[in-house]
Amino acid sequence: MKNRKFPIFIAAAFLTLLAACLLVMSTMTMVPHPRQFEMKKAAELMIRYTAAIAEQRSDIDLTLDPNKTGLVGLENSPLTTTTGDLIAKRTSLNPDFAALVVRQFHELGIAKGDRVAIGASGSFPGILLAVLAACSTLDVEPVMILSLGASQFGANIPGFSTVEIIKILKAKGLPVFEPAAVSPGGEQDSGLGGLYVEGPVDDLARLARGAGCPVIKAPSLAANIRTRLELYDERGPVKAFINIGGADANFGTISETLTLGSGIVKNHRVKTASPERGLILEFLDRGIPVINFLNIKGLAQKSGIPLDPVPFPPPGRSEVYFVAAPSKPIAALGLAAAAVFLALAKLTLPRKSRTKTLPAKGQT
Repeated sequence: MKNRKFPIFIAAAFLTLLAACLLVMSTMTMVPHPRQFEMKKAAELMIRYTAAIAEQRSDIDLTLDPNKTGLVGLENSPLTTTTGDLIAKRTSLNPDFAALVVRQFHELGIAKGDRVAIGASGSFPGILLAVLAACSTLDVEPVMILSLGASQFGANIPGFSTVEIIKILKAKGLPVFEPAAVSPGGEQDSGLGGLYVEGPVDDLARLARGAGCPVIKAPSLAANIRTRLELYDERGPVKAFINIGGADANFGTISETLTLGSGIVKNHRVKTASPERGLILEFLDRGIPVINFLNIKGLAQKSGIPLDPVPFPPPGRSEVYFVAAPSKPIAALGLAAAAVFLALAKLTLPRKSRTKTLPAKGQT
């Protein structure tokens, strides 16, 4: 006779688990991230950074920079190397990005005394300040190499390149970090290929020479990448590589690198041994995670940071400061009920024969 109760109990257990999962998902609550205090502290430091730069600007265009950050650049300048998205640039200046970096460090286990490598172009000065604010807050050491070329609306205002921004903040007594080296940026990281200038961009070369730190001069992009790796290695092991913008030395000439996505990247499927594969792939191949800041609008949306708000929300308000927490009682009840149905299903199974065949007499 068929055991009809067994499949009924199994189905009941499955449906109970499904219902519990749906109920848990629908009753999720947002609770403060475990590092929310440090996240807010980093965001507040970034606000101080931004205010210090804005004080130095007497010509802020409110149509471009409605939040008066002083960090939205020009559409056209001698330092402009590529096109850029104004909304992405304004979004990247939100102090919540400093909170996001603290959150990313927490996820990667980066803590006080650790070291990170930073490769940044001038395209997103706000993200650079966000990373530096997080490093200062958490006592993490950044080994920073800056490429001075910038895309439209980035750090392309004469007198306010990334290296000059850091000098301004240092002069005002704010906690910042000196770059380990600089390079001109632009095509092949050689100072070539300005968006509005053919040939060498003299302003980029001049800025690099006057930065007050080592200048990377290499005969080829491959040599440039090797030089950067040597500079990072000289400072000791790093826990992550942070890419900001689209500097050629970081991305290399391998187009597949652009498909790695934004935010934390821990592995890749790009198969190449090219010496021009770029620092992102070099570090990933070493087993070192990358934090990639490129698609800023997409990263903001998936991280709970509002897109181009005016004004910026106070630190601690946005979703980036919170994590979703499931209801433990509902989950426990669902598991318990499913376990009961599975136990009932087991009871409906016929008992297996436990009789043991004994040898006949005379066969011992």
